[in-house]
Amino acid sequence: MAERVNSITVSNSVHAEWYVQGSHFKISTEELTALLPEKKIPIVTYCRTGARSRAAIIVLNAMGYKNTTNGINVDTIDEAKAYAAQKEAEKKNAESLPPCVTLTDRKARLQLKAQLKGHKDRVWSVAWSQTGQYIASTSSDKTIRIWSQQGQHVGNWNCVASLDGVHSRTIRSISWSPNGKYLASCGFDGLICIWTYQDGEWECISQLEGHSNEVKALSWSVSGGLLASCGRDKSIWVWDTERGFECASVLHGHTQDVKKILWHTEEDWLVSCSYDDTIKVWTEEEDDWYCTQTISAHTSTVWDACFNQNGSQLVSVSDDCSLKLYSVTRMPVTNNPTLVLCSSFSMAHARTIFSVSWALGGDLIVTGGADDAINVFTLGALGLDTSSDNEDVNMQEADNNETKNQPGILTHVLNHPNAHESDVNCVAFHPKDKTILASAGDDNVVNVWQLPA
Repeated sequence: MAERVNSITVSNSVHAEWYVQGSHFKISTEELTALLPEKKIPIVTYCRTGARSRAAIIVLNAMGYKNTTNGINVDTIDEAKAYAAQKEAEKKNAESLPPCVTLTDRKARLQLKAQLKGHKDRVWSVAWSQTGQYIASTSSDKTIRIWSQQGQHVGNWNCVASLDGVHSRTIRSISWSPNGKYLASCGFDGLICIWTYQDGEWECISQLEGHSNEVKALSWSVSGGLLASCGRDKSIWVWDTERGFECASVLHGHTQDVKKILWHTEEDWLVSCSYDDTIKVWTEEEDDWYCTQTISAHTSTVWDACFNQNGSQLVSVSDDCSLKLYSVTRMPVTNNPTLVLCSSFSMAHARTIFSVSWALGGDLIVTGGADDAINVFTLGALGLDTSSDNEDVNMQEADNNETKNQPGILTHVLNHPNAHESDVNCVAFHPKDKTILASAGDDNVVNVWQLPA
């Protein structure tokens, strides 16, 4: 048996049970040590992001296995070799990418303009209405709250509605339709609910059933004619809103939870992000949807992605703590859309990055993560003082004079630690004002921020 073991996959229980070679084979830590006395075999954890995964890594490191990674499942020696070859190719590709730059002004901070309190449990998502007049938020308390800005001051917000009594479990995500007429929500109860405002109150007018368990995210197409949803059942559903929200297609291809689904900003094609560490591109031809590209740029769960305003670029974030930037091109012959990796920023956060948002105008990107921080990136400088005598600027990997305004180079320009008391689950830029953003956290609150002048 020892000769066949090339990796260890840790189960969600890290106490005394381990999976060897992908088989459901239980082995004690003592037996594991006996099998691998030199501790030179790669150890691969396969736990959900969070305390259990970190505990697995701590246990393995304590046992002497130092080369521990998260989220890769290697079942055979051939797969291990293929994985090693893939990592080597990705390393060479990364070496050819433009350099990343850290130009962080350590004194710069986001300005907290408002703190919206009312939820009784962690807030999972926030979504701005098309005008920026309203914010919708969802929570583990099974409610949706609608917040309205009072007057012209971005610091004045009131909760004008609390929607409850429909979802029976955590409400994971919410999205406004392009025309602002509808809200779509999804939750761990497997439901997608369509809400509309009529006769002075919000009403759930439709409940869409199809996913076999938790629904993680949803997104409206640019025209509003289609709604996409994704979930723990590894599937993506496309709903035809013009035919009473009937199911138009069910897409399969991911091997684990689908964490995020989003439509292109100008065309009807989809991008999905998954716990299987991949991003997939989906297109339609003659009413048949199929996957046209699978991207394995990240080494762990891909939590979120976002297009810029005109859809020419995409950014993704992951449990591997990196930020990846892609350009959108077209394949020859088929003319299918394809994503080409053009920049990568490693260790963009100290822990898992859960959310990313791209500001109006395309030059600012904001991220939020499990390190409780919000970070701001740009494809050029943000106008911060980066002169050589400014001792509050920490610049790494590239010279400022050569990189300040080059397109395609991710530049870290602001770090705001402790933006929430615990995980930052969602960040979202204002749809009209690129200096304003909202965030949601495990501390049960929604924060409204303004970038420094």
